[in-house]
Amino acid sequence: MPHLSHIDFAAVDQALQGLLAANTPETREQAREAVKLLSAAKARVASPELRALAVDLHATDEIEIDDEGVGTSASDEGTWVQAWVWVSREEMVDASIACLTDGCTNDPNTGEGFDGYCGSCADKQETECAET
Repeated sequence: MPHLSHIDFAAVDQALQGLLAANTPETREQAREAVKLLSAAKARVASPELRALAVDLHATDEIEIDDEGVGTSASDEGTWVQAWVWVSREEMVDASIACLTDGCTNDPNTGEGFDGYCGSCADKQETECAET
């Protein structure tokens, strides 16, 4: 499904007008419901100006504002804009949500005991230790 900002709302509107032109109670109701849903969706797409402002104010190496981010009206005081926050592997390991093995991002809590390794990596270590 395309991102909301990529939807050609004019083409969608034309298709809905076709539904309305069919002039049956069922197609009129379908068109009305679709218009409501699309209007709500379109209102959630943050404008390019809003995204640019969010980038200027908040973007860093650890916070990325989506090019096609969603903005939602929180209040008359401001709005929320969709962003990504970077969580490093080291932070995941420290929080016990990533395996200690370099390159492995499996949950370490899937092993038999809490040793910081996922089940697969723990098994590999046990095998290596048994062979030496």
